[in-house]
Amino acid sequence: LNKDKLLEQAKTYADQGKLDRAVQEYLKILQMDPKDLRLKLRVAELYVKLKKTTDAIQTYQEVANSYCDDAFYLKAVTVYKNILRLNPSLLDVNRKLADLYEKMGLTTDAIHQYQIVANMLEQKSMDDDLLEVRKQIVAIAPDTSVHRVRLAEAYQICGKEDEAISEYEILVKQMENSGTPEQLIELYEKILAHRPDNLEMVRSLCTTYVKLGDWK
Repeated sequence: LNKDKLLEQAKTYADQGKLDRAVQEYLKILQMDPKDLRLKLRVAELYVKLKKTTDAIQTYQEVANSYCDDAFYLKAVTVYKNILRLNPSLLDVNRKLADLYEKMGLTTDAIHQYQIVANMLEQKSMDDDLLEVRKQIVAIAPDTSVHRVRLAEAYQICGKEDEAISEYEILVKQMENSGTPEQLIELYEKILAHRPDNLEMVRSLCTTYVKLGDWK
């Protein structure tokens, strides 16, 4: 088979609007040269025009996986975004995109994407997977209180009360200088309900009540 002739024939079919015939010619070439990613992208685009969404997504995923294997992360991100335009509910693709953002050091984008994944996992009641994603978010932004609260809540959902309380204890230390007395009291009481022998925290709770004038 002559690759140039097939390319020319495929282009002719595409220009004539015979997209199915064009795809067939491109697939013949890909049988000879399966690593031609540009051609695979072209095939995926034609599948989109033909409204063959499943075939388009499968082809895009093959390209994105190849880009990831070769560490062309930015190109992979672009392809994954194309997939999510076709079907934004694909959990594995959303997760891969989040992982790529993290690898590239794009912290804000990574957290935003992980939040999308977390919301999807929450809706599906996939508690163990949700916990792992919450851990990843906290690892990226350990000083953001809202992320640590959600991690603690995820631990509680999974029945891991000790781990949840440990996260709340870290949160208390982070908020001692920046949190409101009301926020601190809520955390102190939540922790002391499970760890009443923490005398240092009992003392901090008393001091905070005094600041509020809550003598009772």
